[in-house]
Amino acid sequence: MVFKILYIRYEKNKCFNIIGVFIIIFTQICNGATTYTTKNELSGDWSLNGTWTSVKPSNNIGVNNNVTINGTITSNSNIIFSNNTTLTVSSFDTLIIKGDLTFGTNANIIVQFGGVLIVDGDIKMGNVLDLIVLGEIVVIGDFNIGSNPLIISPVNKIYIIGTNNIPHNISTIKFRHKR
Repeated sequence: MVFKILYIRYEKNKCFNIIGVFIIIFTQICNGATTYTTKNELSGDWSLNGTWTSVKPSNNIGVNNNVTINGTITSNSNIIFSNNTTLTVSSFDTLIIKGDLTFGTNANIIVQFGGVLIVDGDIKMGNVLDLIVLGEIVVIGDFNIGSNPLIISPVNKIYIIGTNNIPHNISTIKFRHKR
């Protein structure tokens, strides 16, 4: 069992104060799980070997595998995450996907403070997803989320241009519908 602790900051009076809120996500990682990590402070292409610290992932991330973005990375095609996977965009880093982003069940998206995830396409998510947004998510297409999501976005930083099925009692999400 691996414990991941996220340190969350809330915006207050245009200054960022530490409140000391901790979220503990318990994740069981099976044998053979891989974490793919980009090189620090690199601007690069998802599909190039030199972008990654070790092995380059395909555009189909397998079950129980995780991806961490540490720089400005662009993918020019769809990316699919299987079940039990996590995508993390680190603080002050960016992932741009020129295509769709798809997740299976029990998947997580974590955009850390100052991080940005831009999807020039649709986001499609399976059931039981944790969506923790301390940075920003911009979706040019549609945003379809499965049932029972945990959505934490304390600073109004999810922008959706297309349609979505996110529960409307989530008041921290800004919707921008197509005209």
